[in-house]
Amino acid sequence: MCVSPSSVEFPAVLLNVSNGEVESEFHSYVQPQEHPVLSAFCTELTGITQDQVDSAPPLHICLSRFTRWLHSLQQERGVVFETDSTGPAPSRHPCAFVTWSDWDLGVCLLYECKRKQLSVPEALKSWIDLRATYRLFYNRKPKGLRGALLDLGIQFTGREHSGLVDARNTALLAWRMMSDGCLLTLTKSLRGPADTQDSLSEEEEDDEDAEAALKKEVSQIQMSMKTHQQRFTAVDSGANNVVFIRTHGVDPEQLVHHILSDLHQTKKRKSRVILRMLPVSGTCRAFPEDMEKFLSVFLERWFRAPQRATYQICFKARNSSHNKREEVIKAVAGLVGKLNPLNKVDLTNPELSIIIEIIKTVCCVSVLKDYTLFRKYNLQEVAKEPTNQSTGPQEAANQSTGLQEAANQSTGPQEATNQSTGPQEAANQTQEHGDGEKADGSAESHDVSAGNGTKEAELE
Repeated sequence: MCVSPSSVEFPAVLLNVSNGEVESEFHSYVQPQEHPVLSAFCTELTGITQDQVDSAPPLHICLSRFTRWLHSLQQERGVVFETDSTGPAPSRHPCAFVTWSDWDLGVCLLYECKRKQLSVPEALKSWIDLRATYRLFYNRKPKGLRGALLDLGIQFTGREHSGLVDARNTALLAWRMMSDGCLLTLTKSLRGPADTQDSLSEEEEDDEDAEAALKKEVSQIQMSMKTHQQRFTAVDSGANNVVFIRTHGVDPEQLVHHILSDLHQTKKRKSRVILRMLPVSGTCRAFPEDMEKFLSVFLERWFRAPQRATYQICFKARNSSHNKREEVIKAVAGLVGKLNPLNKVDLTNPELSIIIEIIKTVCCVSVLKDYTLFRKYNLQEVAKEPTNQSTGPQEAANQSTGLQEAANQSTGPQEATNQSTGPQEAANQTQEHGDGEKADGSAESHDVSAGNGTKEAELE
């Protein structure tokens, strides 16, 4: 990793592409000799301390150790690196380096070796630019390594901009892309007169000035860090009229519930353009196997025995047509029933509401309380005076204080089935619930795990 004119960290991991497992790792800090004192920005960005680099070897020793590590892989695992002139033997395992952009190998290491008159290891003279490959394969520009993972419903694990952590997450992304059918091929080579695949380069031409390239990279990182540290940041959701607000140091669940509680008590409207505000709990890929795997763990917090609750399931899909409402509700209700058979469906006044919204290929999930009381977290409806509320049969049923009283409201046979007693009945329930509008809700987060800065609130 290079965040100054000199490298400060040198990581690599070996990914087995047959099973997606990381089988070996190399890691070493590097002692910077041209600029021996780390800047405050470098320490804040990477977490690397001055003591760690002071006790580390200089670059030429680090490269020597790295080369020995590669030789051990060749001897013990049969790894061989392809060159432009020779191919791997049939009994060997071909291997190539994968990086996120050309920065580390094509700019930082290359120019530092030139300045110090060091030879670049032969294996590092060609590589796969995963960022460029990602852009071509998925036909969209990724917003950094973390953003590329999140676009695929994968959580970035560890501290961003830590060299070894970035290497592990790059391997995770490469494995996912190969699983999706992407064929990874070399995109850059220093051995020949030109790149092996110029079309994969995201830049129109190479930057001949290393200092200019360095300043550009550092500027981009600083801007990214500034954005990440903002208390509230708007994020493009990929759907019209939906805005996601990423939070830093704020619990969105508590924040949104507090806002709605205030509106419910004061009956004073404080927004003209926001319809709903939903806190964010978690995301996964919007495919049945991924949703089942994620939700089976995610829902434990609220529904695993001995915990029990009455619940409803609200589903909506935006810019996506491959998930059917009835199938998703049936699957989710089945998962809740497995966690605790005493969890019961209540479409009139549930204790918890499971909100599932799919936007393109991302499944967004929330588990909310007071969803009926706060009118589906609708900022406009919850601020209305009681005299303005609907007096229709469904609204009257919602105001009941018990099963018998609710049953006395004339709601018809379909409404009567709303008091179902098991997950299967919830799955079979396809009637929309609410005040003349479809059940709606969504959730989104860059990270599935709980904690500040990992959840968002949606403004719809």
